[in-house]
Amino acid sequence: MRDKRKYKRVDKQFLASYEILNNELEITNSGMAVELDLSMNGIQLELPVKPEVGTSIRVRLALVDRIIAVFGHVVWVEQGADVYHVGLKLTKIQKGYREIIKDFLSTEEK
Repeated sequence: MRDKRKYKRVDKQFLASYEILNNELEITNSGMAVELDLSMNGIQLELPVKPEVGTSIRVRLALVDRIIAVFGHVVWVEQGADVYHVGLKLTKIQKGYREIIKDFLSTEEK
């Protein structure tokens, strides 16, 4: 099967925090997640709760020596044994944070 992704994805697990937001951008659930992979436009998380497709989530990631916050919306959800694997399309990344992600991905691909 050919990978149709525009951006390379780095498979590396590390902890992240998440906040599930409602339409008014109020936090409805929050906690810790496992980040499973990351690209310039998406992230896969392992969550203890099931968000609905289309839900907005804020994720805080520790990359290198910086903690960055990104926003995304849920594009798919798969149920695992005790957790949910959630695919996010990143929708908001501050300009400086985008460079941090780019540097992290280029370092991890080597």
